[in-house]
Amino acid sequence: MKKIDTKNNNKKANEKKPEKKDKIRPELQRKMRRVNEITELLKKHKTACLVSAVRTPNRIIQKLKKTLKGDALFIMDKQIVLKKALENANLSKLVDKLTEPSYLVLSNLSVSELYEKISSTRENVYAVEGNTAPDDILVEKGTTELQPGPVLTELKNAGLEVMIDKGKIAIKNDKIVAKKGEKISKAVANVLRLLNIKPIQIYATMKYAISNNLVYSSQLLEEYSLNKLGNLVVEEYKKAVNLSVNANYYTQENIKLLLARAYHNSNALAITQNLITTQSLDYLLLLSQKKADAINNNVKLS
Repeated sequence: MKKIDTKNNNKKANEKKPEKKDKIRPELQRKMRRVNEITELLKKHKTACLVSAVRTPNRIIQKLKKTLKGDALFIMDKQIVLKKALENANLSKLVDKLTEPSYLVLSNLSVSELYEKISSTRENVYAVEGNTAPDDILVEKGTTELQPGPVLTELKNAGLEVMIDKGKIAIKNDKIVAKKGEKISKAVANVLRLLNIKPIQIYATMKYAISNNLVYSSQLLEEYSLNKLGNLVVEEYKKAVNLSVNANYYTQENIKLLLARAYHNSNALAITQNLITTQSLDYLLLLSQKKADAINNNVKLS
């Protein structure tokens, strides 16, 4: 029977462990350094947001980086690294929101300003089968640049009425080929490409943002975007001014309106009561002249 040297075997096993440890250590050190770097960057910026990297073309991200050059910093790393950095920077509220591959975008812009710039970076592309129509997709009537041929069948398959006009294909009537919310068929997608219609928008999506320890969702930011908020402020301002005028409540904003209304009301009162003032005199004289002319006309008639 062959004798097994357990001492040598244990020695060999022990010799392997340091090799495995040496391989793990550099990766851990890299992650720790990266966590520290991102943590420091988070502390230097007042706004942090998560921009989804899922189904977001790289060209959109590159365009976005160009748009935000000098205003924002883009960070892409493993989720575990980003989460740890957020925790270290006391931004734990954003950790639970990081559920998919995302860019961590840091900026000193306000949340609204950052959202507006990110959401405005869009690009129109051709539709493919299965896309959802974002709005009613209209193909307008008129002559196209397409030559007669097999393409006529494709246009008809998409529900378009066509004819030949001066050697080119023309569409007889306006036609909605896909209604808002509908799935775009293969036939419609092919026709839209032929007609160079790009109904689908691709863009980066800001999922969540945090500033001053407050978390903002994309839905909230969409509802209260700068444009909508500006319109809302204007509308509410008008309502407030109208209310104060109707209540005769004097403010810096409505004083001119109230004075103008008081001026017109006083003139109307003076005229109805035949009170002579510098403002009503001309009108009362004109009224008297008309009455005198009417009396003269009645006398001549009699």
